[in-house]
Amino acid sequence: MDDKRRRYENDRIAITFSPRRCIHAAECGSNLSAVFDAGRKPWINPDGGEPNEIADTIRKCPSGALQYERKDAEPGEAPDARNTVRAVKNGPVYVRGNLEILSADGELVHRDTRLALCRCGDSGNKPFCDNTHIEQKFEAPAGMADRESAPGTEPGALRMTLALNGPILMSGPYSVVDEEGKVLFESEKGALCRCGRSSNKPFCDGAHKQGWTAD
Repeated sequence: MDDKRRRYENDRIAITFSPRRCIHAAECGSNLSAVFDAGRKPWINPDGGEPNEIADTIRKCPSGALQYERKDAEPGEAPDARNTVRAVKNGPVYVRGNLEILSADGELVHRDTRLALCRCGDSGNKPFCDNTHIEQKFEAPAGMADRESAPGTEPGALRMTLALNGPILMSGPYSVVDEEGKVLFESEKGALCRCGRSSNKPFCDGAHKQGWTAD
């Protein structure tokens, strides 16, 4: 799972950036242009802001393309207290929290706090979104089908297993939220569609069995 990062740092904070993970949500530039300016080379200037405001801005990056490491006495990024899942209209699924991605055989392949997951089925950087949905004119609602909550009793990691040529199998506590952060329902199980063909988006309905492959 390729996540090569570029590094920009001073003696107080290090900012890392993964070009393949970036989906140009533009949260960084709109919130702190003195540090993040796509029209400048290099486009990241860690001396353009205070470490606390840089960290606050990076935590708004929905894809996890931007990360930071504190080099002063302050702690690094901690996962959100609640694991959340949000479907973006005609776009990816945003996931935040204590996140683990596992291969089909159960091997831990990635750990993160913020992810943008492909749901059109055609990303060149699966399971991450790479904005291919824009080229494909992918259509899917922002909301999620109503279902009864089955909240977990203990906090913990949300484990997301990449089923072989199939969905993302979720195990662990999570809350489905809308654009305003309102909790729609809670669960500890679920299967997110990866092929883009499900009639019950963003959840899997078995449509991948018609011949979709993850590679």
